[in-house]
Amino acid sequence: MAKLLSPVFRLSLGIASLIVSLLLTAQFFGLVPDTTNEKLKARARLSEGLTIQLSAAAAKNDIEAIRLISATVVERDSNVVSIGLRKADGGIVHQTGLHAEHWKSNDAIASSPRLVHVPLFNGKEPWGRVEMTFTDLDPALTWTGISQSMWLLVAYMFFAGISGTYFLLRRALRSLNPGKVVPGRVQSAFDTLAEGVVIVDEKARILLANKALVENINFEKESLIGKKIGDLPWRRWDREGDEKTPSLPWQTAIQQKASSVQVPMGLRLSNNEIQSYNINASCIIDGDGKANGAIVTLSDVTLLEKQNASLAHAVGKLKASEEEITKQNLELRFLANHDPLTGSLNRRSFFEQFDEKFKTARTENRNLTCLMVDIDHFKAVNDNYGHAVGDDVIVGCANVLSSACRSEDIVGRYGGEEFCVLLDNLPDEACLEIAERIRQDVLVKSTAWLKQGKNVSVSIGLSKIDGGATSPNELV
Repeated sequence: MAKLLSPVFRLSLGIASLIVSLLLTAQFFGLVPDTTNEKLKARARLSEGLTIQLSAAAAKNDIEAIRLISATVVERDSNVVSIGLRKADGGIVHQTGLHAEHWKSNDAIASSPRLVHVPLFNGKEPWGRVEMTFTDLDPALTWTGISQSMWLLVAYMFFAGISGTYFLLRRALRSLNPGKVVPGRVQSAFDTLAEGVVIVDEKARILLANKALVENINFEKESLIGKKIGDLPWRRWDREGDEKTPSLPWQTAIQQKASSVQVPMGLRLSNNEIQSYNINASCIIDGDGKANGAIVTLSDVTLLEKQNASLAHAVGKLKASEEEITKQNLELRFLANHDPLTGSLNRRSFFEQFDEKFKTARTENRNLTCLMVDIDHFKAVNDNYGHAVGDDVIVGCANVLSSACRSEDIVGRYGGEEFCVLLDNLPDEACLEIAERIRQDVLVKSTAWLKQGKNVSVSIGLSKIDGGATSPNELV
């Protein structure tokens, strides 16, 4: 209903009413051509011409010519219904198209628009007459004195005028520059704002755009005014930066008669770059509570987002550097505490942990057993097989020791071919079993280390804390 009562529709209705009034006024003053009168004149001319031809044929008593002329006229003129040639005594000489049924007149009745008769004379004596029946003219005049065809023309012009002018006015008003109606002082006030501002109507068409926005988005102001703001190449983002396509903020504001705040969006510029904005939209409501449009503000956050991205990149690099430093520190710590060849604890680190376990064992009266493992005749291995094989033997022995011990036990490389193992809180029998298993494993596995079918043996010594040692060195 509101659309039907819009200003455009009311203007269209007024213009159509004016057109109808002009038509009726022209009809009243006789300016509209009278088609009925023209038809009557045409019938009179046709009757006179036909009478002349039939008179000539009747004078010669040429019935065939009368028949042919009458039939031709009826066939070619759709307004002629029938033709008859009647003598003065009332007898019909010839008729075409059931003339007797259509003719309802007599000699006393004058011609009418539908029934026309023209007298024929033989000299001065009447010979007879030509009778013609025509179709009815336009329907009778209405009580207003205007024909039905005129009323149809008026109705057509009224409804066609409303439709045509409504369409034309909508297109014309859309093409007009709505910004021209904005006072200069209002435009100047908007131009002083550093933030981009747009005012749109209820159809989201741009009515006003300030200088900051025009310069920022690099669009011509004339091309913006009257254009739908939603037709600009917007990109809608969610808070995580993923693209989505919900309703635009000004649409939400107008539909809900509320405000839409801090909506992140991007706008693709003419150079194909995307400008980032935080958009606020507030509905404009008139005194009747109707939404008449919205005020839209655009805060350019492109630089801020670039700085945030750079900061995030820098933080990421810093975090990666910290992780790399931590990893390198762990590697350095491992290298500082472990023998680079075998991976066992080096002598310094071994004795640091040895000291702690020794103190704990004496405080808690726990058993602590130390194993000293020495590879027999290791110099001969180096001399006979080379130092590379000697390194393999040392690494193999270290692996055997690590496999034989528990997580609470510690294994360290004491010297070149010597290893020290500390067994924490194990009975004497268990310690002897571990030592024997180490000796046997080295004998079996060393054949693979030497790769020549021979083996290597180790000698193992054991000492316990309850043997009277007062320090780790004495225990060793």
